[in-house]
Amino acid sequence: MRLVASGKLVTGFDCVAKPALGADACNMARPMMFALGCIQARRCHTDHCPTGITTQDPNSNKAVDVETHAPRVANFHARTLESVQEIIGVLGCTNPEELTPAPILMRGSHAQ
Repeated sequence: MRLVASGKLVTGFDCVAKPALGADACNMARPMMFALGCIQARRCHTDHCPTGITTQDPNSNKAVDVETHAPRVANFHARTLESVQEIIGVLGCTNPEELTPAPILMRGSHAQ
């Protein structure tokens, strides 16, 4: 059995914390959708997405400008991976398999 962490994963820290706490993989859908241009109109299931991202209608999905949006998605992904590598390094690990819950559970508030 594999455990996939999903839901409200946005930052590199989220992608480090979940495997450290036992997840086998992480799924980051929402921030990727934002990078693509999603405005959270919550009409994905109706086939009437105002941004054209989640529609099968050929006229509506023309609104997705791949030339403009692809670099934003790629940049978000690359920066997230850089953040993950940086956090793993700060924790003294050389790869994600060495992560343990201890440093994650010791994390203080954002003010500390």
